[in-house]
Amino acid sequence: DTIVEDIEREFRGLATLGRSLGLTESPADLDHYLGASGEPRTIHRDRARQFGPIREAEHVNESRQEIDFIDPKKHGKALANLKDGETIHFEHNFDRDYGNWDFAKQVLDPETRDFAIAFGNTKLATKGKFAATRVGDEIHIEGNVGHYWDDNYDFYPERYAGLGGFKARDAAILEQHGRAKPFARKSSWPRRVSGKVRLENGRLKDPTFTWEDIDQ
Repeated sequence: DTIVEDIEREFRGLATLGRSLGLTESPADLDHYLGASGEPRTIHRDRARQFGPIREAEHVNESRQEIDFIDPKKHGKALANLKDGETIHFEHNFDRDYGNWDFAKQVLDPETRDFAIAFGNTKLATKGKFAATRVGDEIHIEGNVGHYWDDNYDFYPERYAGLGGFKARDAAILEQHGRAKPFARKSSWPRRVSGKVRLENGRLKDPTFTWEDIDQ
């Protein structure tokens, strides 16, 4: 029991140290882990967007959607072949993964260090359903997407570019004695997109798109 208490004391000391360095998310998650309830934590959309990597992931995934709307190798060919008044429906998904290299950069940057320590390797998944209608020489596109950020808090080595392993054994001891428990962190929010593309000589040109939040 003395060993278990020593390990727990060390982990709680890490949370205290993190706060003294100005970190917020990573100490809070460590405290929740040490609370051993295992209750999932829900991250509100606005809170998720306070993390630079999540803002970037949202922008990247939506930009990829726009590119593939008109890419002939994706949906562009089908859109260009629409007859006036015709509508097609399609789905498109993207993931922005943050792996070991991203973690290494983020943990060295004071702006993203708290995010890196709290989440390690993670990803934002974006799933969308769209409708495209030809109106004269324009293709009108409308659709909804969902951004999904599901992440487990644990000390698996692969989560932190291999660095999590230095505490993995101690974490396992705490879990075995009921002093800690992994938990899920979840965030999701919907967005709406509308736009149009000009059709000229069978080619799609001048795309314009507008994205907006759907309040829940």
